[in-house]
Amino acid sequence: MTGFPGHRLTHMAVGFLLMGIWAAWANRTHPVPAPLIAGLLQGVLTALITGLLKAIMDWLFDRLSVADAGGAVQCGHDLCGDLYRNPLDTQGQPMSDDFSRRPIASRSSGWAQALARRLAGSAMTPNQISQASVGFALVAGLAFWTSAGTGPVLGGILLIFGAAACQARLVCNLIDGMVAIEGGQKAPDGPFWNEAPDRIADILILAGIGLAAHQPALGWAAATLAVLTAYLRELGRAEGMAADFGGPLAKPQRMAVASAGAVIAAFIATDWVLTVTLWVLVVGTALTAALRAARLVSWLRQRT
Repeated sequence: MTGFPGHRLTHMAVGFLLMGIWAAWANRTHPVPAPLIAGLLQGVLTALITGLLKAIMDWLFDRLSVADAGGAVQCGHDLCGDLYRNPLDTQGQPMSDDFSRRPIASRSSGWAQALARRLAGSAMTPNQISQASVGFALVAGLAFWTSAGTGPVLGGILLIFGAAACQARLVCNLIDGMVAIEGGQKAPDGPFWNEAPDRIADILILAGIGLAAHQPALGWAAATLAVLTAYLRELGRAEGMAADFGGPLAKPQRMAVASAGAVIAAFIATDWVLTVTLWVLVVGTALTAALRAARLVSWLRQRT
């Protein structure tokens, strides 16, 4: 995706024009040059926000995508991998421990391995780490929700705090599996704690963003679609298909968009930025669910 910088410039230009024209029109009753200045400022800020979000999403998609065995194509479905086989890790090698693991490049990073080793040597179990992810998600959701009823300074602090809690939730999601598998601490009820807390966490965070933006319906729509994507993946696994973690907005990408939107909203145009963030989440997650459903149906029809 990073090979198409022109696409980013196009998005930035469209954002500049749309929001610049809107700001100029909204300030049309003021004497010139106030409408022109308002349009220029709003257009530039919108272009910068759009470019930043596009750059973050491009970077994350490149980092978190699944490479096929030849490394030529990056995606997570049977058109460029093979869902009849084991899924591949971030180096393109078959996963031998647990075919249901999400391919994440940071799993091999030094900080993640060091943290996993430390926790594996402590009294904390993988299930407790999974449960902690719900605690961080609850903190994030509450921070987002309460930011709507505060002033700009405290509201901005709460939005940034909520974004940090979203990232802490992802760290828990990463480390729990590493402690369980690499640390040899698998538990009989591990599959439940690996999945159920994630669904609760998605709902808490996305509904919280909806409340922060005064768009609760959009928040609940994003949360519902997030749960649907996980349901489709697990339905496929129940039928014998390899876990489909394909995007464009799987869990890591959703949290990246949510966190980036919250941080940007902490500094400018809070309601507008959060509303745009929610629309990106809704449309991207709906597309993710549709693509997973299509791949699942295709796989079911082809199996013998």
